[in-house]
Parts: sequence; C-alpha cells; structure tokens
Amino acid sequence: MMGVSIHLLMDLTVAGFSLMIGFGIFAFVASILCSAAFFHNAKGHSSDATASFLSSLPFIVSTASSSLHHFLDFAS
Repeated sequence: MMGVSIHLLMDLTVAGFSLMIGFGIFAFVASILCSAAFFHNAKGHSSDATASFLSSLPFIVSTASSSLHHFLDFAS
C-alpha cells in the first residue's frame, strides 16, 4: 500500500490553488472578451455600432479593472 506523505499533500494543495487561480484569471479574461464581442455584435452591423462600442469601451475596461482589484484583494 502506498503511503501518503505530507510532502505529497502539500504539492497537491499548491497545485490545486495554482489551478484555481489560473482558471480564475482565464475565466475573467474570457468574460471580458465575450462581453466586448457581445456589445460589438448586439448593436447591429451599422457604422453606429462601432461608435457605440468604442464609447462603451471605457466602462468595460473600468469594470474589468475594478473586478481585478477585488479579486487581487481577496486573493492576498
């Protein structure tokens, strides 16, 4: 029977936390990109859609920045 050492448990714990942080960052970036794509395509295909998207871009960036700050505060 294999013995489970403390070192193995610590390695698995660190790997689990690393995966959670990595997947969290991936999900955050994917949600920002999906939101940008949605706002770009939801307005139709007129030239006003691009102007509308560009005018909403500072809101998307500020929301993403705020969410990232909350995530980093929570993680530390």
